[in-house]
Amino acid sequence: MSAANKSGNDAGATQGAPAYPRLLQIEPELLRRLDEAWEPARAAGAIGRSSLEALRRHSAGFILDGWRNMSGGDFVDCGAGAGLVGVLLALELPVSRWTLVDASERRCDMAARAVVAAGLTARVVVEHSPMEDVAGRNEAREAFDGMVARLFGPASELAECGLPLLRMGGSLVVSVSAETRLQWERMPLRARTGCELSGQWSTQNGSFVSITRVMPAPAGLPRRRAARRRAPLMQEESQQL
Repeated sequence: MSAANKSGNDAGATQGAPAYPRLLQIEPELLRRLDEAWEPARAAGAIGRSSLEALRRHSAGFILDGWRNMSGGDFVDCGAGAGLVGVLLALELPVSRWTLVDASERRCDMAARAVVAAGLTARVVVEHSPMEDVAGRNEAREAFDGMVARLFGPASELAECGLPLLRMGGSLVVSVSAETRLQWERMPLRARTGCELSGQWSTQNGSFVSITRVMPAPAGLPRRRAARRRAPLMQEESQQL
């Protein structure tokens, strides 16, 4: 496991990870405005009832060492919902640029409200679009340094519709359960996406895996939705023939 893919909380290891990822000092008034902006999202059940401090610690668990050291960097929050992870990570990585993508117009409105409250409109944009449409654009393919996903959906869908956006050496970090971790471990990632599983870790606020691009993205991804449903990427290639 490459040290470059370890999280800022020494999370590249699966054991001994610190209980609390380090957080930047952020102006209390900004955090108050952000918390207030997310109240409609809380009422709608889009982000739960956890405190903003707990949400910040969970979101910090996504951060890789290399991301903190970048002089910039372009990132995507896949299935961003109300913008929870993308907005909080944009604050934690103060020179990063973010695109928050979600297929729900209502949740995109919630995310846009949070972006304004956090004063991030200069480097965070919200895009109302399915991930498969973003991955189908030539200008977006292999154009991003990093991606995150918290509650996207099936791992196979995220792999096929998200991983084509990563440039060489770029990483996707996903919040996982025991079940979804196994799904990532069993997928033929290198053969089918040009990426490989590069790290696994846990904090008191969540468990995560990272997937890193090591080869160019195959031209055929993502396939049409019907083909993805008929033969999910998590199946072994021999089962798909």
